[in-house]
Amino acid sequence: MTRKKKQRFGSDSNLTDDDEHQMDLIKRVLYADEFRNFLQIPNILAEMKLMKETILTLQQELEDQKKKVKELEMGQKDSTGLKKNTENSAEIKERNRSIVVSNTPEYESKFAHERNVADVAKVNMVFRHLDASALPVAIYRLGRPRSDGKPRLIKVVLPSSASQKEVLSKAPRL
Repeated sequence: MTRKKKQRFGSDSNLTDDDEHQMDLIKRVLYADEFRNFLQIPNILAEMKLMKETILTLQQELEDQKKKVKELEMGQKDSTGLKKNTENSAEIKERNRSIVVSNTPEYESKFAHERNVADVAKVNMVFRHLDASALPVAIYRLGRPRSDGKPRLIKVVLPSSASQKEVLSKAPRL
């Protein structure tokens, strides 16, 4: 390869094309390093590596939290299951000491108190007829008033399940 000298004005006038090419490459490398340093690329790469590690750690923690939530939900289902049993046992106890009276006409009054007094009187008449020894604890109609004119059921809560059994055993007398 022949080296051609270019005539230039200034200090670099004796450089060959190869020398100029090498100088140009050196300048590019230096400028690239300066540009990287200016953009802080090594710092950014280190930060990205830290961020990736942080993301992986957070993802693992998220998975652990999901597992814990599932365990808590399972535990909560168990505790609500126990709660249901206690509620059901209270409902069962009330059901064991209650009776329902049907086909008792409703008193026509615009006052709820008068209707309740009439229902209590009718239930007391039924209990006198049956010669029941226990007095009701609560007496109330079930549901909303019906538009078809049929009477609602009356629920009678007694003091004990033995009282309920006594009343039901005497029910065939009705």
